[in-house]
Amino acid sequence: MSEIDYSRASVALYDPVSVNQRTTRYSLHEIGFRDIFQLNTLSELRRIVQDDAPHLIIAETADHEAEVFRLVRAIRSGELSNNPFVALLLTSWRRDADLVRNAIGCGADDLLIRPLSNSFVEDRIRTLIRARKPFIVTSDYIGPDRRRDKERGAGAVKPIEAPNVLKAVVTNDIEALYELLRGTGTLIGEFVPFFVALGIMLAVDVELTLILLLVTPIMGTV
Repeated sequence: MSEIDYSRASVALYDPVSVNQRTTRYSLHEIGFRDIFQLNTLSELRRIVQDDAPHLIIAETADHEAEVFRLVRAIRSGELSNNPFVALLLTSWRRDADLVRNAIGCGADDLLIRPLSNSFVEDRIRTLIRARKPFIVTSDYIGPDRRRDKERGAGAVKPIEAPNVLKAVVTNDIEALYELLRGTGTLIGEFVPFFVALGIMLAVDVELTLILLLVTPIMGTV
């Protein structure tokens, strides 16, 4: 895998608690991220997700748990973002069973329990890049496949390899970017639509997307 350069990626960091937000931003900056949107309200997060297509979303659950879970579901269903597979982490000081179950059930990639060390945050982000779980898509859940092996019998929903924009960006992986443009993975038995993939690619790298459109017979491959 190519060398990781976090400065290439954008992060939407939502946290209504200022001290938490500063601490998390410091960790992200120490890891190498530079393009960080600091957001204090869910309305700001919705706007950034819709208008700027960040490569990584980190959202605190404190004070507005139900709203955060609904927003994550809206992202995963494609209601808020042209990339329903965006890398998405939730944070919390709580670790009770209800919160963990809801965080997992809404489709987030992971739940990070505070306090957070720089090494812990980087380890979880590296996992999203190097070993992200496959996704499953059902009528009521879109997110990482956390089923045990015995739950994957005949007739079970098959997992898909979700397009990983964060990985493509931080590794500057041209092949991965090209696969995004062609339309990778499967969504409810069909290829990810061309224009969805194109929207993701434009959010990742406009110049590279235009070059690929000029030199590759894209429309004939989807």
